[in-house]
Amino acid sequence: MNIQPTAAGWGDPMNVVPALFAEYNSVDGNGNPINLSNRRSSYTKDNQTVYINPVLSASEAEKYTIANVLGGSDNWQPDQLAQQVQTPKISVNNGILSWSDNPSARCYAIFKNNVYVGNTTGTQYTIPAGTSSTDEFTIRAANSMGGLSSISNAVTSDGGSFSTTESFIFHYDNGSLSQDNGYTGDNHWTCTTSGATDYSWAITGRTDKSILNGQDITYQGRTYTTYKNSNGATNTFYLPKNKKAKKITLIGYSNDESTAGYLTEINGKNVSYPFNAKVSDSNFQNNPTIVSYTFEDEVCDQFTFTFSTKQICFIIALETEDCECNNSSVDCMLITNDKENDPHPIYDIYGRIVTTPINGHIYIQNGNKRIQVDK
Repeated sequence: MNIQPTAAGWGDPMNVVPALFAEYNSVDGNGNPINLSNRRSSYTKDNQTVYINPVLSASEAEKYTIANVLGGSDNWQPDQLAQQVQTPKISVNNGILSWSDNPSARCYAIFKNNVYVGNTTGTQYTIPAGTSSTDEFTIRAANSMGGLSSISNAVTSDGGSFSTTESFIFHYDNGSLSQDNGYTGDNHWTCTTSGATDYSWAITGRTDKSILNGQDITYQGRTYTTYKNSNGATNTFYLPKNKKAKKITLIGYSNDESTAGYLTEINGKNVSYPFNAKVSDSNFQNNPTIVSYTFEDEVCDQFTFTFSTKQICFIIALETEDCECNNSSVDCMLITNDKENDPHPIYDIYGRIVTTPINGHIYIQNGNKRIQVDK
């Protein structure tokens, strides 16, 4: 807050004494914690006095979720109404733009050379006569609250087109959990947002771990519930057919009071990116660590990522692009459990010798990148 209230924070009650006047993790306009030690804790109205704790603890604040506060008896989910709609993909034929309808879209906004020119609830737009063949058209889908999707691919009136890039934010609440064969818990998360249901990820490095939820964080002005991930367990992200990953951004915090966790592997490559925001920090929810990685190789079908040192709670922002994928995430050979395999020793991505490779994991053998496939 740029303009702060008095040290007491709250004024006299109006018609009745309050059930609760409280706050948590309040900061000034520069993100610095505000001293809450002098907040008012008692109120009197019509000879009735109440005493309340004006500062919530972290465990108390965790209970104030959208579902708990607004769900009610009808299970209202306003966050679903505000979710970003999938980016449309448009084509042009005989001067008419067209795209597939999305049931989650209230309407579609049309842009020419990045300038808004109109909107429609349909799935077509006729390019006006006299439009230059170099003018580029794009559209954006609007959700029920008016929020716009990412920009579609650009096309010109003569049929020229450009590659389609899509952006998604994946978090604990916009998907569902399931259990893969051979695992003891819910290790697999699948997105349930319309238009993105072919995206999923799973803990594949440990058979005894489940995907849990961490605390909420704020990213780009919105609040998201994080995934809670196990230290050292490799994860695999699964992409839709003919989509390649361009860039992944992991936003979150280390679930430890004193030591930072690290992103140590991405798509089979060793990296070292610290998550310096820690759960003990007073403002970690509003200032999470942001780690971005741009893929150097074409990544189709799937890729892996691993956190180490400490447990990380995170959300995923992913940019993908249309491509003619061959549905192979990495250029690698297969290791099976046949006896005819290469006799050379097998190493994991950290250089440790592995005697029992795990299905779906990437290893190095005789200088080649390989993936274990159990038969």
